[in-house]
Amino acid sequence: MKKYLILFLSLLAINGCKKDEPVATKGDISGRILEEGSNIAISGAQVVVSGVDQSHTTGENGSYKISDLYADDYSITVTKQGFITDTRVFTIEPEKITQGDFNLKKDLPTVIPSLSNLSNSRQTESIELDNPRSGLMQFKTETSKVWLSASPSIGTIEPFNKKIINITANLKGLTYGEYDETIVINVGEASLSIPVHISYIEPSNIKIIAPLKDDIFKVGQIMTIKWTSNLEGKVRVELVKNNNIIKVISAESINNKGGEYRWNIPEIESETYQTLVSSIENSDIYSMSDVFSIAEGPSKPIVSTENTSSITTTSIYIGGNILKTGVDNNAISNYGHVYSTFNQEPTILDEVLSLGNIDKTIAYTSNIEDLKEGQVYYIRAFATNTLGTSYGEVKTVITSTSKPTIYSGDIQEISETTAIASGNITSDGGRPITQRGICYSTISPPTIESRIVTDANNITGEYSLLLSDLQKGTKYFVRAYAVNSAGISYGDEKEFRTNGGVPQVSSLSISLKTGLEIEAKGIVENNGGSSLSSYGFVWAEIENPTLSDNNIEIGTDIIGSYIGNIKDLKPSTVYYVRAYATNSKGTYYGNSLSIATKDGLPILTTKNAEISSDNIIT
Repeated sequence: MKKYLILFLSLLAINGCKKDEPVATKGDISGRILEEGSNIAISGAQVVVSGVDQSHTTGENGSYKISDLYADDYSITVTKQGFITDTRVFTIEPEKITQGDFNLKKDLPTVIPSLSNLSNSRQTESIELDNPRSGLMQFKTETSKVWLSASPSIGTIEPFNKKIINITANLKGLTYGEYDETIVINVGEASLSIPVHISYIEPSNIKIIAPLKDDIFKVGQIMTIKWTSNLEGKVRVELVKNNNIIKVISAESINNKGGEYRWNIPEIESETYQTLVSSIENSDIYSMSDVFSIAEGPSKPIVSTENTSSITTTSIYIGGNILKTGVDNNAISNYGHVYSTFNQEPTILDEVLSLGNIDKTIAYTSNIEDLKEGQVYYIRAFATNTLGTSYGEVKTVITSTSKPTIYSGDIQEISETTAIASGNITSDGGRPITQRGICYSTISPPTIESRIVTDANNITGEYSLLLSDLQKGTKYFVRAYAVNSAGISYGDEKEFRTNGGVPQVSSLSISLKTGLEIEAKGIVENNGGSSLSSYGFVWAEIENPTLSDNNIEIGTDIIGSYIGNIKDLKPSTVYYVRAYATNSKGTYYGNSLSIATKDGLPILTTKNAEISSDNIIT
């Protein structure tokens, strides 16, 4: 201010002899207070000029103006709750308006994390408010929805300290879906928005909608069990009594976001029940129906299959039992046994031994005749009334055989000259076993007229025997056998090859694939009893080439035919080619085949065309 006073006195001295005129000594300052970053006008900010008793409060557009300030330097301070106070120095010049704009920073805490994610399983999340400043920070919160809350909703954060608040979504009553909401942290008139994403996904569920509470069903009726679900997969349907599962209604039913199962109610105690539907993929997801009742009603018979009393080579005596003729249904129109050699759950569509009709419960025996010797049969009792046919459990029965029943086992411990063969006599045919053993030969099928080795124990069951004095690298055929007074029985034929032989390989054919490329075909007939280490073709311009000449390896182990291509040959040359195979005992070659390559010139084909001197190249 002193410099302006000196100027003023100088002017007075110069103009002392002139008429007094007013000299300008004051100016104004004006500007706008904006939010830093967004440039939003800040209203209600206090603008204070140091050293003078003047201040101003900004209006809606954030502007202020202070007039009649003596020309000088002034410190101007702007304050607003929720914003960081800012002070700047401005120079006031006479008869001028100085521009004094401010950009205030929000005085807000930092937030970690900056985004909140909530869901069915995570309905509350903690966030951290950090006050990085030296002043006490007071805050309060707002939420975009009433079901979204922050706790505490108001509070203070000490200087250079932190505050934890919990964001909670009360999802009860909301529609399932994705929601994007906000939590607003207000400090004074400054605010900070925190995005909140809520994934409210419908939990996996099953809900039974039928049967209903107090429904009444009768034995023999069809009860429809229905359920809704948001799952796909399979469900198990069960019957429950007094919180105990007493019957599996359906072990596996399709659940395509709901489903139904039609249950034919069997003979069952008149009582109250519930149905249970549970996910097979996730047994924790299930639904229990309300209580309903099942009462007596028309039903199919109840029948059981009893044990066999006699088995011969061509007949089976087997029992059955009609335990109930059926509620409200006493007339059995047909009963007996059904049987089959292939259907493991025979029905009246298979073979039937019928014993006629009856009107009471009864235990009975069927004599099933004209059967095959040593054959497996599947048999069960049956009974039919007007509601349908019921069956007992299946019995598996094998008819007797006069000859032994025997099976050959796999060949074990193969060497160059020995091997272990085995057999299993499952039935003696009703007569004592007089001999059992193994027969083997290089010719199929082996019999007891071939080479044999016998076992000392002539009983049923498994046995193993050593085959010795075998030729190495040789193919043998083997069968177990057993003898009783009715004759000889053989097991199925097995084959093997002893170790130690060289492979057997043949050259099948060779042909020109192109003028300078040969396609060769060979076959490995056997590997000599051990795996091949290499097979392919050899070739040269001399007969009987070997691996020391040219060769191409096709693979490392095979039994069967193979093909190889021999490339980059010389033109107009005779080549000899033969197949080869190598195992641990050595390399064996096939027969030698010869072929001549072409001269290497292209093959031209002339089509009909007029020839003129223009087409002649000289």
